[in-house]
Amino acid sequence: MVMSLLLRFVMKKINQVFVVGFPRSGTSLLQSVIASHPDVMGFTESHYFFHRYICPFDKLGLSVPLSDVFFVRRPRFDRKIIRRFFDENQIQYSYDELSSISYSSDMDHYWMAKMDKAALHANKNTWSEKSTVHLRRIPVIKKISHQAKFVHLIRRFPAVFHSWEKASLKYKLDYFSRPKRIVNKQWRRDIKRSQYYCTHDPTNHHLVTYEELCRDPHAVLGSIMNFLALKQVDIDLCLQLRVAGDLTVKKEEKWKINVKRGIHTCSTFDCAGAGEDEEIYKMIKLKFR
Repeated sequence: MVMSLLLRFVMKKINQVFVVGFPRSGTSLLQSVIASHPDVMGFTESHYFFHRYICPFDKLGLSVPLSDVFFVRRPRFDRKIIRRFFDENQIQYSYDELSSISYSSDMDHYWMAKMDKAALHANKNTWSEKSTVHLRRIPVIKKISHQAKFVHLIRRFPAVFHSWEKASLKYKLDYFSRPKRIVNKQWRRDIKRSQYYCTHDPTNHHLVTYEELCRDPHAVLGSIMNFLALKQVDIDLCLQLRVAGDLTVKKEEKWKINVKRGIHTCSTFDCAGAGEDEEIYKMIKLKFR
């Protein structure tokens, strides 16, 4: 109980930001844009809450919020996931300390508090973490930390699937070899999740589109700074992105190599879709313009 109270006290000192969206939508690029701000510390992908919790209704095809109302902790959780994440981001911890944390919500508070401390140690008042799957664990994250904020990125499905196929062919990853109809079904569900959260809780959720991110990253960063209450800065963003990309993308993630090279090298392929997919996208885009 004492540990939990101490951890929650630390968590109140730092702004916690989660970058979410559908895979291959440009979330790694958006994370680099946010991490280029001098007051923000960027972390690599963790998938922490996805590994920790499962949603029994996740595969039933229910609409939000019905699909996201009930979560349970997974019966087994490998603490190596936490250690690997801490090591990748040079977050100090001790093996004994981690082993002493209970399997209850104390572990969740411990994980977030460690990132808070790392940000404070680096003289940052905000940290950002990007895991696309955290879009499907938002209720859990909000339960752990009420002040957590989310930046959502959406992108047209034809462009998403084009990037999906390129990754599959070039890097031979099983994850990206899913049939188009399955990818499209999940894309629709996730984009509607973003719409739901940004509509019902605009104080804690902010929407960005991929074309805006590529066309005018300075304007996107400006809107995000306002959303996160960060100080306005005048920086050469494109030069900063290369540094931020080096910090937020793992060495083995070769399919994200363009993020490390800067925003000018990232794909601008964003052709309009057709039929219902395009109507869904346009409706959400216009609503939050």
